[in-house]
Amino acid sequence: MQHRGDRHRERLAHSARWMVVLAATTMVIAGWAGDEAPAAPANANTEKQSMPYEVIQQRPDRLLVKLPNRMIVVVQQVEAAPVVSVQMAVRTGSIYEQEFVGAGLSHYLEHMLSGGSTTTRTEAETNRILSRIGAQTNASTGLDTVRYYINTTSDHVDTAAGLVSDWMQNAIIDEGEFQREREVIQSEFAMGRGDPNRLLWRLTQQARFRHHPARHPTIGYLDEFEQVTREQLVDFYERMYVPNNMVMAVVGDVDKQAVVKRIADLWREVPAGELPEIAFPEEPTLDAPHELEGKAGIRATRVRLAFPGTRLGEEHDFALDLLAGVLGDGEASRLVQTVRDEQGVVNTISAYNLSFPWGEGFFGVDAEVPAAADGASEAAQLEKVREAILEQSGKVRDEPVSEAELDRARRQVLGRIVYGAQTAQRIATRLTSDILATGDPDYLQHYVEALEQVTPEQVQAAAEAVLDEQRLISVVLRPLGPGEQAEELQRRDGGEQPDLTHEPVKLDNAHLRDRLRESTAGEAAVEAAEFDPIERFELDNGLRVIVQRSTLVPAV
Repeated sequence: MQHRGDRHRERLAHSARWMVVLAATTMVIAGWAGDEAPAAPANANTEKQSMPYEVIQQRPDRLLVKLPNRMIVVVQQVEAAPVVSVQMAVRTGSIYEQEFVGAGLSHYLEHMLSGGSTTTRTEAETNRILSRIGAQTNASTGLDTVRYYINTTSDHVDTAAGLVSDWMQNAIIDEGEFQREREVIQSEFAMGRGDPNRLLWRLTQQARFRHHPARHPTIGYLDEFEQVTREQLVDFYERMYVPNNMVMAVVGDVDKQAVVKRIADLWREVPAGELPEIAFPEEPTLDAPHELEGKAGIRATRVRLAFPGTRLGEEHDFALDLLAGVLGDGEASRLVQTVRDEQGVVNTISAYNLSFPWGEGFFGVDAEVPAAADGASEAAQLEKVREAILEQSGKVRDEPVSEAELDRARRQVLGRIVYGAQTAQRIATRLTSDILATGDPDYLQHYVEALEQVTPEQVQAAAEAVLDEQRLISVVLRPLGPGEQAEELQRRDGGEQPDLTHEPVKLDNAHLRDRLRESTAGEAAVEAAEFDPIERFELDNGLRVIVQRSTLVPAV
């Protein structure tokens, strides 16, 4: 019998026949069979006292509501294929772990909840249901969000929504599963120890954030993780997994009214919870460059130059996204053409802008540095690379980029966005992420419009404001020497600074409801996606052509 031991292995059903034959049986096992009381239509004429939820936005393709317990639910109809993705996002990533920060409780709990035993059914029973409905399921933990999803065919949307809701409401944190997942995560620590990408990111966290909880790895530190008790997990689950700290998205070929009614019924008896008061320390402004280094099983040294940046959607954020494209995205970018191709001092090089809703991110440049052909020392080679990169950053500070460069960067940024938002699962992820981060379910569209307005002068202003060499953070990852082994990352704090300003965090969805209303009303409202009927043509030479128009994303 397959169990949920490997959290990162997706479950796939192997028999469509069972999916059809046992559909009715699945509903009985899950405990949701039978008729439900009809809910009043969710429209402006419905009397408030009879409505099982508050409508925030209603379009032909979308229904966005707030349940009485303040859980936010969004259902997006996508008629391209008879599939659905049911996703729950919980605002409880590693930065929200409070007294447990650095122990990896959010990640540990994700392992326990996704498919784990509940008061309703055992883990084995859940696995059987997932198999019967042809489901693909997984979960992930980030700095600020834990998300769970089930992908299946549209006719099983009720079952998928019920399973996810059961994990969120009724987990028992079984002792046997607790011990098994501890071993699974210990294996993840071992694998991550040799992963240069993970180590580079974790060193970057420590270099960029001296006081903010974002300095700690999402998985935690091994010695602190190994001290976590089942009772602590239960306490954290009861504290953070409350409906007013969750956003649920359902995307696919479904009836949005029916799905929202089903979810409202599933959560009818679950009250809002009292969330903890959390405040994040604001990072002091860097006043001098600093460097952090580590070692990994790599052949060539890797260097990351990072400049403290901005928050998501705030001043310079959009311009920095385009600046990253101009400097280091693609064969035509400046860093690739100069530092890599002309000077030949790096094997690879790229630039990017990373911004967060909960604090300032950074503008980064990553490069792989080969040994110098002239036998120069590694320190001399790294300095040559650093000078070459800073020379290019100085040029974008001194004069505006060209319109041609800016147009190319726009196309690249928009292309990645479009291609990354076409499946039901990715649309659901985008919706929950944008709602939690910005309070705008159509942030993608508004972001595209904002990018179109960015001028070369604004890009130059962003470069002047952010690419300050006196605030440069350097992270260097060197190859292991003979006989050396990668070491487990240790906690590194920035020291006591009692005069730091702390920013309160608004966890409860009550404030999110107001932002959602504002972002979906008036001039900010975005038109519904349209799906035309499929048309079939046969050309004179017998070639058959199938065409369907969709405005969901600007792609073909």
